[in-house]
Amino acid sequence: MNINDKAVEAMFASDRPHPLSDVPVGQTVRVEALLNLSAPLKARLTALGLVPGTELVVERRMPFGGPVVVRFADQRFALRRTDAGGIVVRGEPRCEFC
Repeated sequence: MNINDKAVEAMFASDRPHPLSDVPVGQTVRVEALLNLSAPLKARLTALGLVPGTELVVERRMPFGGPVVVRFADQRFALRRTDAGGIVVRGEPRCEFC
């Protein structure tokens, strides 16, 4: 892990909102809002249970601007990077004793 990776992890451990498309792999975040998404996509994500308050984990980020793979509620799926940019999340606080 280099200094930039550490800076990114520290930023996402904070309680500031960020687009899901920028979250590093392995980070657990909580959905704050679904913004700038098409109505059909927003309806589909809502039907899957991806609503404000949902906790999810970023499992993979495909190279060259490819999809972001997320896991939540015993399901895993990929989102286009541009669609992931419309999902606003906050990093989960880290446990000091874990």
